[in-house]
Amino acid sequence: MGLKKAFFCLTLFYLCIALILGGIAFAGCIAMRRQEGDNIVAQMKEGTVDVKVTENYSTEQPAFQIWDFLQIFLPVFFVIASLIIADVTFYRVKLKNPIGRLQDGARRIMHNDLDFQVQQTSGDELGQLCGAFESMRRELQKNNREMWRQMEERKRLNAAFAHDLRNPVTVLKGCAKLMRKGMEQQNTDLKHLDSTVGLMEEYSQRIEIYVEAMSKAQRLEAVACKPEQTDLGQFTQMLEKGLKMLVPNIRFQYNNPDNKNMDSRKQTVWLDTSLIQEVLENLVSNARRYARQEITVQIAIEDSCLVISVRDDGGGFPKKILEKGGKPFLRGEENSEEHFGMGLYISRLLCEKHGGQLTIQNLKGNSEDQPAGALVETKFQTSWKP
Repeated sequence: MGLKKAFFCLTLFYLCIALILGGIAFAGCIAMRRQEGDNIVAQMKEGTVDVKVTENYSTEQPAFQIWDFLQIFLPVFFVIASLIIADVTFYRVKLKNPIGRLQDGARRIMHNDLDFQVQQTSGDELGQLCGAFESMRRELQKNNREMWRQMEERKRLNAAFAHDLRNPVTVLKGCAKLMRKGMEQQNTDLKHLDSTVGLMEEYSQRIEIYVEAMSKAQRLEAVACKPEQTDLGQFTQMLEKGLKMLVPNIRFQYNNPDNKNMDSRKQTVWLDTSLIQEVLENLVSNARRYARQEITVQIAIEDSCLVISVRDDGGGFPKKILEKGGKPFLRGEENSEEHFGMGLYISRLLCEKHGGQLTIQNLKGNSEDQPAGALVETKFQTSWKP
């Protein structure tokens, strides 16, 4: 029941009670006044009371004046009292609890405390306001957690960048010292100088690639997920065509919980197709580096999620990557200079932006030290709407 209707009903209810009580009081006062008059008349007839009856006799007697006053006062009093009681009841029943919850919630939000809930206990306007307040609190909490996660991610990214940048900077400083020392001693060997300059160029290029990788990661952190209505069959066909340009012999499998071919089902889902393509291109590029002969991409719909797995028959992930997979600047080969371990990190970041996740594992082989390949599974929410 809405607030206006509830207030009207309460007021009408208590007014009815007041009118009934006022009518009873009015009739009672008239009856008592009549009884008082009958008593006086009876006493006059018996001669027990010597009363001089005048024209204004009834209005001059205190008893009659009291009953006349109560005859008017009591109905008015009952009406006023009923209105006051209706207001108090309306406040206690309809206003007090929701207003208190809203005030408490606003006070806690002001102190940056979002670990509470505002219960919607009614369907009236204030109940709907409590529901909207709770939605706002959840959104604020979600945004705060996302901001905190991004800050922590940025700290880890900066720490990893600084750690991996240390070696090239050290090499460049060493080369600069050697060149300065040779210039001071005036015995610089041109061949040695050329080798030193070449080393400096190589490590300068590594620093440039590091900076580019760092910039790309930071740009992707600012990218927003923008899902659009997408025909799943058309999207998977486009995805297959694009990935086959990277790896011509790549295999695709389409499954759903009913083990039917997914192309035969006309499904419309909400996806950010460019974001998903970026993830799959990263994963397939990584798989191509390690696969011996075969790369398989499996696509399925599970629990309102688009699940895409990339499997290769290579040597699997090193133990370090399995333990810390998705960290920035994490490489399987310690001496790798061309790749900087950003593929899994960027893919995980984009999966999380789409409300999903990325997991990695090794396929079981003959032994734990000899896996049959690597498997990367990505999940993307398909129920998000702008």
